[in-house]
Formats: sequence, structure tokens, C-alpha cells
Amino acid sequence: MAERTEIDGVPVFWADAPPPFVAALVFRVGMSDEVFLQRGLTHLVEHLTLSGIGKPSYPYNGSVDLTTTTFVTQGTPADGADFLSRVAGSLASLPFARLETELGVLRTEESRRSSGPWSRLLALRFGCAGYGLPDFPELALQGVEPDTVDRWRQQWFNAANAVVMLSGPPPPGIDLSALARGAWRPPADPRPILHELPGWALARDNLVACSMLAARSRALDLGIGILGERLRTRLRDELGLSYEVGASGDRLTAHHSLVLVLADAVDDRVNEAREILATELSRFRLQGPTDAELDDHRTELARRRAADPRTEFGLAGSRAFEWLFAKTNAEPPWEDEVASLTAADLKAACAAALGSAIWLLPPGAAGRDKRLVRITTVASTGFEGAGHLPVAALRKAHEGQRLVVDPSGLTRWYGEDAVTVRFAECTASQAWQDGARTVWGTDGRFVFVHPDAWVDGASAVQAIDVRIGDSRIVQMRSPSGFTLPDDEPATLAPLAQEVRPKRRSRRRGA
Repeated sequence: MAERTEIDGVPVFWADAPPPFVAALVFRVGMSDEVFLQRGLTHLVEHLTLSGIGKPSYPYNGSVDLTTTTFVTQGTPADGADFLSRVAGSLASLPFARLETELGVLRTEESRRSSGPWSRLLALRFGCAGYGLPDFPELALQGVEPDTVDRWRQQWFNAANAVVMLSGPPPPGIDLSALARGAWRPPADPRPILHELPGWALARDNLVACSMLAARSRALDLGIGILGERLRTRLRDELGLSYEVGASGDRLTAHHSLVLVLADAVDDRVNEAREILATELSRFRLQGPTDAELDDHRTELARRRAADPRTEFGLAGSRAFEWLFAKTNAEPPWEDEVASLTAADLKAACAAALGSAIWLLPPGAAGRDKRLVRITTVASTGFEGAGHLPVAALRKAHEGQRLVVDPSGLTRWYGEDAVTVRFAECTASQAWQDGARTVWGTDGRFVFVHPDAWVDGASAVQAIDVRIGDSRIVQMRSPSGFTLPDDEPATLAPLAQEVRPKRRSRRRGA
């Protein structure tokens, strides 16, 4: 039975479960609450907090995801009480003497990450803001003042914006009184870019993936679960096409979920996997699950819950997140809601979600489904003018290219194709130590400009800086990595692709 109490103004949700004792302090703040210039502040607070708790003997960790920051340990009840008290104490007085050290650790951590389908699909849907930020660099790690970090800590890491989850009754000795007083902050409603959907973009790996933004519901959860089982049975168990395959849903807000469907395959079979995944999604949209599938799925879920000794703790966690996201305990009993759903309910929930689909498709699959609209950063229009031409060493490889810096923005032309960032919509400009700039727009487009790559390139960079302004320029701690070739190459990838932004995976760890 899930129970609730309160300690020092923080709601505590708990239920008995077998050892080890689990204790978690969760704050309603994550990557989606930052702006691009602040990207990484939450991650930095998490690292500073754990660096200030000393060296306890029990295992512990911290993580940051889209909407929450979690500090968790497992051990004995006394360990749990000690850890929660240490975290609250460290948050009250972050160890800023370690600021530069932790920034260095985090920059190294960031350099080892790569973009995955989850973060890329978020960026395609939401751009360089809010829920799209996991795919973009953690700019705050280039340097931030202690006062800025402390304001972020007080704003988000406070008692009103937190919950505690325990796998047993609260042990004596938990002290959360040091946590700042403040306000609860619910997650922001999703604000997608205005793409025409359903749409598609090219996948960078041997996989097919699809994301959907949907109204959060138990019908959607069950429908996605049955769809995932279908895909695993067909693609992995029967055909041996995929290793990683399935469907899952993530809570964004109390009312919104983001669904991810994914299947990988080797080079020569990835299009076969795409065909099967698309067929199964279309079947589900038109027909939904069968009554037998729904009955089997309900029976299996009930069996697992009955067999798992930590089921009640899981329910306590669900109640904690309902409170953290919506300040409500109104979620109906799981068994009653699941029993009342019909196959038609699941079909309707999943069909509505599929209208918002964004696909990552492998080369060769592009254009096969005429219902899908291409999502691309390239346009046929942009700022016009003679602009800046490539320097002699790049002129042959970049024939037809030019850089136009207009009072309202800049455009990189590739023949008749253009990538444009308007200065009014610029979220940040990375100023690299070698003089290069990476100028980012709110929609996720970026234009890379190196002064050595263009005739009179230094004046182009100067004009860009003046129009963007110091408040949006981030001084990077390294050069861009771009170098001119010793001899003019026969072919060279566009400059916009030569300096790729560093990317991140889904979760954060200490």
C-alpha cells in the first residue's frame, strides 16, 4: 500500500519493498527548463551537489533528464536518511570552490557523448529550445558565474518543487530543513516547431525510428505496449532483423506524452525493417489491437505486478510523479482503469498520435511514402547579395557557394540551396578560439563561419558579432577544429557539416 507523509515541507511517498532500501530526492527541473545559453546549468548543480556530500560508503548517483533531477541511493534505511540529509545540506551551500573542476569534468563528459535517435527526434520536433535541447551543446559549461548557478539552485531546487520516494517507512534522521523555500514549477506545455506532419528526415545510423506527440492516457500506454510486443515478435523473434526494437512512451507533462518507436538492422536489411515497422503502425492505426491481444496484455501486466515484490514501491513512485507534475493524487486505481478500456479506446489513442509522427528513415527509403513531408534545414530562399566567396583553396570544392551577411541575418548558399539564421531568432553564437562562429537559430538550424574560409571573412565575422550582440555570444574554450587544406581537394563536404555540434545521449549521470 502506497503511503504519503511530509518531512520539512517535502512530500514523501513510500511503500514497503524488499532490501536494499531505496531513497530518492527528485526535483521538478530538467533540461527542458533551460534556455540554450543556460544549457547544462541543471547538470552542473547536480554535479556540484554530489561533490559536496563527502564520500559515503554506500552507492549513490544523480541524473538529469528532460523534466526532473534525481538524487538516489540504496543500502540500509540509515544510509537513505544520511544521503537525503547530505544532499539537502549540500544544496543549501554548493561547493563553489570546485566550480572550475566540475566544469572540466562535465566538458569531458560532454565530449564523449553522441547524438541518438531520441535526442535527434526531439530537436526535429522542438528545435533549439525547451524539449528539443538534449541534442544541443551544454553552453553553460564554457564558463558560468557562481551567482548564476546559485540563482538557478534557489529557483528550482527548493522544497516546494521536490518529492521524496522511499522503499519503506521513513527512517529517523532525515533532515531536509536546509532546502531553499520557493515555488512549485510545473513543466511547460510542449511548443513544437510548425512542421507539416507526418514528416521525415534522414537517419544517421542503421535504424528506423518514429516519434509522436500525444495526449497522455492509460489507453495510449497500453496501446504502445501492445504495439511494441508486435514489433518485437515480428522483427526480432520471427525474422531476426533487429536487435533493438520496441515502442515506449515518456511523460512530458501531466497531459502530454512523447512516444518513440524504433528498430535497428544491418545495412542491407534496414529498408526491410522500415517496411515492416511502417506496415505494423498503419495496421494499428486502422485496426487497433484485437480483443485477444488486449486481454493477453492485461493478464501479463497483472501477472508481472503480482509477481514483483516491488510493485507497491513502483505505485508509490507513480503517485510521487503525479504530485510533482500536477500536484494531484487523483490518478485512478490502475486495475480499475485498465479493466475499463476497450480495444477501440487503444486504437483511437494511437491513431491520434500517429498524425504527429516524425520519422528517421534510412537512405533509399526517402520518398517512398508520399504522405510524409521532408523535414530539412535547407531552403530555396535566403538573404540575397554578392556576399563573401570561398577563398582560393576552397573555390573549386565549393563552387557556387557564398556567404551573405545581411542586417537581418546570414545565409550560407550552396548553389540554389540555402541555410539561414535570422539574427532576431538567433539563440546563441559560439565564438571559437580560432575566430570561427557557429550561429544557432531557434529552429535548430546553424551556420558555421570561419574567417579563413571566405574572402574578407574577418569582416563577415565582425558584422555577425555586432548584429548578434555580446549577450548571445558564448566564448568557447577550444578552437573549432576547421583547417584549410594544403592543396585544393577535388571534393569537400560543405563547411556547415565539417564542424558538427557536440551531442548528448538521453540521460545524465554523476
